[in-house]
Amino acid sequence: MKEIKGIVMPILTPFKEDGELDEAMGCEIADFLIGAGVHALFLLGSFGQGPVMRVDQRKRFAEVIIKQVRGRVPIVVHVGTADSYSTVELGLHAKSLGCEAIAVVGPYYYSDHTEYEITEHYKEVGRQVGMPMMIYNNPPYSGYDITPAMMLRLKERVPQIFGTKISADSLEIALNYLQQLPKEFAIYGLASALLPGALYGIRGTIVPPMIAYPELGVALWRALEAKNLEEALLQQMKINELQKTLRTLGRVYGRGVQCEAVRLRGFAVKKFPRWTTKPLSSEDKTVLAHALRQAGLSVFA
Repeated sequence: MKEIKGIVMPILTPFKEDGELDEAMGCEIADFLIGAGVHALFLLGSFGQGPVMRVDQRKRFAEVIIKQVRGRVPIVVHVGTADSYSTVELGLHAKSLGCEAIAVVGPYYYSDHTEYEITEHYKEVGRQVGMPMMIYNNPPYSGYDITPAMMLRLKERVPQIFGTKISADSLEIALNYLQQLPKEFAIYGLASALLPGALYGIRGTIVPPMIAYPELGVALWRALEAKNLEEALLQQMKINELQKTLRTLGRVYGRGVQCEAVRLRGFAVKKFPRWTTKPLSSEDKTVLAHALRQAGLSVFA
């Protein structure tokens, strides 16, 4: 497996007004992200809308983006579903396309799953798909937390697991995983604390809102690799200010604010997410555009 580190960007899945895929726009966004210097792409997770897409749509989007990328960066395809049969089906399909790894959120909806059941789910996927697997630990969506101790037990029982994407944006939580998992186990997370996190050993970040400002994440990672902490701090503060604006607006507009941010960067996304959201007011569009400009980004408003 190619090393997956740095800015691992969840790609927004754009839709047409009828909820079908906008493949051309997906390719355009993928090229933009690669041009911005991101180190890998993460397809069809929560931000990528995988759980609300039909199986045929998930397969098709993976096919389109992997073909468009042509190996320029590693690709991780999220294949998690509520059952192991569908997850295996999607995992085998992703493997056939030549992606570097799959990501799997724990079986969701039935949040009363026991640890035994969750473990068996991952074991079945690992056995049948047989390729590097990242655990996507997202307690608010799966309904349960995969703690560091449980993660270690999973790693011991499922050798295909190489790392985890943690959804909690907390340095303390990330440090707990770093302290309890083997050094080679990759931890991804922490866009708002990537500067200290990377110094402790965080492998990179997989954070959706950064799709509207990938240049900042790439600049931050490059500064970290160059040990230029002053520049890294500057980029980190820009990212945190933008995240604050997106969170504030997101409490009113949901994921629609992320769609509007991408539109302001010049991409005519027709529909995202794959459900109806409240349109941003003209005043709040101006707030969002101002925040992007303040970070030094080009805006098309």
